[in-house]
Amino acid sequence: MKKFIFPLMLALITLLSSCKQGNNNNSSAPQGPGNFNPEEMVNRQLEELNKILVFIDDQEEKMREVLSAGMKNMMDMREEMRNGGGDRESMRKAMMQAREEQNAKVKKILSDEQWEKYQAFEAERRSRRGQGGGPGVRPQ
Repeated sequence: MKKFIFPLMLALITLLSSCKQGNNNNSSAPQGPGNFNPEEMVNRQLEELNKILVFIDDQEEKMREVLSAGMKNMMDMREEMRNGGGDRESMRKAMMQAREEQNAKVKKILSDEQWEKYQAFEAERRSRRGQGGGPGVRPQ
């Protein structure tokens, strides 16, 4: 039995090492904390949204601008808090306010039907993350 443990451990270490190296992101896109790529996240979100909303004209580009700006804003707020720029509750309030402002911009881009689908999409995303409805779900 002892003869099998050492090779098994060696194989496991090799496998874990290669997995970690394979996860390195060599993208030239801007990176956030922990190899988080906001541009890729916006692209994925737009791809999902386009399946649900079916963008017309320049809606996708306008949505990209709003979502990218919102992502940058949220990252900046998180960084500010990490650097001692406020408590968790004040950051939560600021993020909720930023989300409401972003939703107001999104609502101007989308048709009424698209807006309803967008709200449902966002509510479903929040539920997957284990969050409640929040103010962004209310019809405005």
